[in-house]
Parts: sequence; structure tokens; C-alpha cells
Amino acid sequence: MKNYLNDFRHIEIQTKKLLSSNFLWNFKSAFRGNGLVFSEFKTREEWEDTSNIDWLVSRREGKYLVRKMEEERQLSILFLFDFSETMNFSFWKSKIDTMWNIFFMIALSAIEDGDKVWALFFWKNTLHFSPFSNKKLWIFNIYKFWTEYNNSSSKNEKKSFDDVSKYIKTMNLKKKLIFVMTDNIDCDEKVLREMSFWNDIVFINIFHHIENTLDFDKDMIINLWNTKEWLFVDTFDKEKKDLYKALRKKKIEDFEKKIKKSGGDYIFIDDSKNIFKEFFIFMKKRWA
Repeated sequence: MKNYLNDFRHIEIQTKKLLSSNFLWNFKSAFRGNGLVFSEFKTREEWEDTSNIDWLVSRREGKYLVRKMEEERQLSILFLFDFSETMNFSFWKSKIDTMWNIFFMIALSAIEDGDKVWALFFWKNTLHFSPFSNKKLWIFNIYKFWTEYNNSSSKNEKKSFDDVSKYIKTMNLKKKLIFVMTDNIDCDEKVLREMSFWNDIVFINIFHHIENTLDFDKDMIINLWNTKEWLFVDTFDKEKKDLYKALRKKKIEDFEKKIKKSGGDYIFIDDSKNIFKEFFIFMKKRWA
């Protein structure tokens, strides 16, 4: 317990140094919309401004629908953690480490603002819930769970995000802000649309830059974990390396388009990026 607490305090101090009042204000504005949050879709009345029409949903439902907004001072935030084996890919920093840094930044911002947070962890055939809370102790308990899992778990196959989404659908969630943190780059568009119909979804795609670029300080042969098989890549072969990079880039771009088309938001993060800077830019674009 003492080691958990010491590590937790160290991360908390380092994160708080970066969470300026400007960052917290942008977090509040980006995800609360100046105090107004989505309540429900309703049929547009003739007198209502056409600029309020949600064209994506209207096209899907076959009638003109507008978003009904209501004032709400608190958010209910759900974090979806992908603890599959692919998230352990690393050279000096794993994707799970990056995911933890992202979570700590968002969760601290939310709790500082009085919001309620909760979590769902998924891997292989396992789901684990952590209930709603607005206390920092909750973040510590999440960290403790994550550390114990990371130190003791065996290798696991990736659980389908579609399965997780379908499970969440059975919970009848509404008006939740959901952060999905995963390296998954494929999902059923229909499932995602259903998930984002009543909720605000932010898909955070987490990578290690090497798995996308195969760039090294020196040539070497590596193996990358794929969801179906081991992929052996000879980085001496520039032609194949360039082809891999092009195909990988297109797959990620196509996935981003699918997320946005389904009504969600998308953030690309890898270990080479400044997480706080990327989120700051994202938040400013979101509420601008």
C-alpha cells in the first residue's frame, strides 16, 4: 500500500503542475458547453432555427430533429480502459503508461470541477466496473487496481470493442461523457452510432510511434503484436517499410472518419506527443 501511495502522490504532483487554471477552464468549456449539455433529441417545430437541426441524426431517423439542451453543473464521466495485451507494446514506455497519464489528467480535472467519474476495464472476456465517485481516493483505487493487474496478469487476447459497446448499451446510459482509451482501430459503425446517440463519446486512440512508423535509431528486425497474428517486419527493407507506414496511416485515418461520422470525437495520441498540448488544442477546437 505504501508503494502505491508514494507512486500515486508523485504522479499527482507532476500532473497538477501542468493543470493550470487555463487548462481547467478550457476543460470546463469544452465538455460542458458553458453550462448547457445535451438532454435529448426532439422533433423540430416550424418556428425553430434550421441551424439547430442535427443533420446526421435527422437523416438516420427520417425526420428533422434538434438537440434539446439543458443546464447542468456536473458531468458524469465514464472511462473505458483497454487492458488488452496489445496495450503493453513498448520500448521504454508502454501504451498503458500513456493511457494512465491521460486518465490522470482528465480525472483530476473532472474532480477538481466537482464532476462524478467512474470506470470500466476490459480485456479478453473480462469486464470490471468501478462505481461513480467525485473523490481523489477513487483515482488512487483505480491506480492500485491498474498496477496490480499490470504486475500480475497473464497475456490476454483483445476483447472486441463492439462487445463492450453492446454491453454498455444494455445499461441504458444517457447524457454521459465517455472517454474510450484504446489502440483499437476497428469497430462496428452501427454500434458506435447507437452508443453516441445519447452520450458524448471521445475516442482516444493510443499508440507507440514505432508501431505506426517502424522508425528506429538503427536498423533491426522486430515483431509487432497484431490482433490476429505475429507480424514480422524487417526494417532493412525500405520498400516494405514505406508500404507498411502508408497502409497503417490510411487505416487510422479511415477509423477516425468512421468515429466522426458516427457522431463521436477523435484524438490521436502516441508517446512522441505532448499529451497536455494535444488535449489543450482539442479542447479549444471543441468549444470554439
